[in-house]
Amino acid sequence: GEFDKAYRRGPRSLFLAAKTLAKDLAAPGAFCVVVTKAGGDHGCTATTEFSPVAGSMTGLAKALAREIPSLTVRAVDFDAAAEPAYMAPVALAETASPDPRLEVGWQNGVRRALRLARRASPAEAPRKVNHRSVVLITGGGQGLGAEMAKELAKRSKCALVLFGRTPLEKQAATWVRLSAEELDAMKQRLWADLKKDKTVKATPALLEREFSKIKKACDLHRAIEAMSLLGSKVTYLQTDMADAASVAKSVKAALKTHHRVDFVVHAAGLEESKLLADK
Repeated sequence: GEFDKAYRRGPRSLFLAAKTLAKDLAAPGAFCVVVTKAGGDHGCTATTEFSPVAGSMTGLAKALAREIPSLTVRAVDFDAAAEPAYMAPVALAETASPDPRLEVGWQNGVRRALRLARRASPAEAPRKVNHRSVVLITGGGQGLGAEMAKELAKRSKCALVLFGRTPLEKQAATWVRLSAEELDAMKQRLWADLKKDKTVKATPALLEREFSKIKKACDLHRAIEAMSLLGSKVTYLQTDMADAASVAKSVKAALKTHHRVDFVVHAAGLEESKLLADK
């Protein structure tokens, strides 16, 4: 889709260029300028449509500044009317600016820079989760998402729609009731099967990876069972949040079942922070 194209042109290209040129960027006098068009204020006001691509470009620029302290980094944002012939020299001039702030913007020829400021939260009508609410939780089958789902079930008995990558295995209902000895025997049978399989190289790492699927299926079954016992109706949909088609299919299925979604909690994803050179 259009977002994927924009991602490949923008953040993905910047990442690959920075990774390739890492040594050059660490050299004395090196600089990196990231240019966006998110309203001239990095999207801080509602002057333009929200742009996650522009935000990720700026975020990557800030990460580069932290990883390569000697590198001069500027993230320069322009308003929608700015033309490339104007943007290029203005953005490059920022590398020589005495202003140390990384995020700057230009609106109608006026330079702006971001700073933190304390503001009162806007007044909003309170919305409470109750037994009639439908709450969608990405990554809701395990980890933090599952714990939040169980707490919501305990407090409100709301309907829960869980998105997760782990398949919902029918055998999990039997697996969770096996003793430690029985699970170990299952693992040994799996090891024997792997060694017989001529299409794979049986290794302890492969065994652990395959057996972890059984453990995850058991954890998922236990979590859903706990939510149900707390009074919530639970709908689990196997979903890959990195696949737009998978997400669209699951959202459609959720709406078909519940006709609406009142709240969304995004808890999917893995924290795998690494330095640029290790990515």
